[in-house]
Amino acid sequence: MSHRDIILKSRQVGISTIILARFYLEAILTPNLTCVVVSHEEEATRKLFEKVKTFHKYFTRLCGEEGIPCPELFHNSANEMSFPELGSTFYIGTAGKRAFGRGATLNRVHCSELAFWPEDKAETILAGIEEATPLDGYIALESTPNGIGGLFYRKVMDALREEGVYKLHFYPWWLHTEYALDSESEFVFPTDKGVLRLKPTELALMDLYGLTQDQIRWRRRKQRERAHLYPQEYPEDKVTCFLGSQYSVFPTDILRTYLQQSKPPMVLEDEGLLKIWQLPRPMNNYVIGADTSTGDAFSYSAATVVNAKTAEHVATLRGKFNPDLFADKLAGLGNRYNGALVAVERNFTGHSVLNSLVNRIGYNNLYRMRKKTLIEKEVRIGWDTNKLSKPMMIAELKSLLDSYAFTTFDEVLLTELSNYVYIDGTQKTGAKEGTDDLACAAMISVAARQDTPTLYEVRKRPVSEQYAP
Repeated sequence: MSHRDIILKSRQVGISTIILARFYLEAILTPNLTCVVVSHEEEATRKLFEKVKTFHKYFTRLCGEEGIPCPELFHNSANEMSFPELGSTFYIGTAGKRAFGRGATLNRVHCSELAFWPEDKAETILAGIEEATPLDGYIALESTPNGIGGLFYRKVMDALREEGVYKLHFYPWWLHTEYALDSESEFVFPTDKGVLRLKPTELALMDLYGLTQDQIRWRRRKQRERAHLYPQEYPEDKVTCFLGSQYSVFPTDILRTYLQQSKPPMVLEDEGLLKIWQLPRPMNNYVIGADTSTGDAFSYSAATVVNAKTAEHVATLRGKFNPDLFADKLAGLGNRYNGALVAVERNFTGHSVLNSLVNRIGYNNLYRMRKKTLIEKEVRIGWDTNKLSKPMMIAELKSLLDSYAFTTFDEVLLTELSNYVYIDGTQKTGAKEGTDDLACAAMISVAARQDTPTLYEVRKRPVSEQYAP
């Protein structure tokens, strides 16, 4: 654990109990400590505090049996316990019912079920808590998922990208030993008795995490009971648990398998902005899809390097680069990967990036999009994302994912693909909340790879044309 933890968890795996027990022990052993628990609703808050009172009841009994001095409890109300000898206090509250941290110092704070706090108050309440808690204090943000959006979702995504101050901890359902059904249980479906015929996703879970067939039987029952809410209440990864599959553009079951197999890059360069899973291989052709930005504090430029033949995603470049700097980095990355085909999205700031690549740098293997008009075939440098090309980009990547033909170990890319949805029930697609720059770059990469020229063709191409929007 760190001083700032965010805990994404399954239902009833005991995380809140562990945190409360730790806080209670610290409160009775540490002078001048203020411990706070904030929950999403009054009934949940009451139940949490009942656990703390139970801890004190049994600890007092144990002290008496062992002849150990027990901390004197001075104030014991429905929402507060205080220990005057130590000057320590333990109190609880419900999000939205009171202000926390205004004019006080908090040392230990447990924000329970943050995803279910009132949306209009959650950010203000947490801001007050964070300001009142010193750096050497402790804050735990804990919750089961509650769909895309909201404060908890944003904090988890920040932690996944290593952009926030909170360290992410994930506790899936299989940590609970009771979540299993043997083959003779009365609660097992008739088709699940005996030796199971396992699906690929089930085999992957068993291989990766050592799940048993009894756990798979329990999983199947819960999937039928909870339907599209199952991934949310019993998460199996850090991303698709936020998403009901009916909204997702890309197949969530397959992305879940990819996420379970994601791993850190073998090489980190450029202060972590360039992540490499596979170094360039001789005589292999590569394509780089690039999604551009202005480089300001709120937007990213991103590029994915994909093997043109195998559809393996081998490297990611992502950072807040201005157009000229991004062009330099793309040219360097392209040269490194055997003179890769670089497909830069023309839209918006893409024009500036392409202008630098052509007129300043002279990179000669740039994607050219062919557009047929009534008079002639027009060829323009760069990738044009429009109402015709966008569905094709999505369909190409979806086809590769469906057949497991696209390979990636990049957790951030998989996160963005998982969060790429049909917005508000329409055919419009994008990230409902957060970023989609890597997802767009990957779609460009796989769509453009069909037009990747050979190394011989690239060497023959003269650098003579000028770029114009």
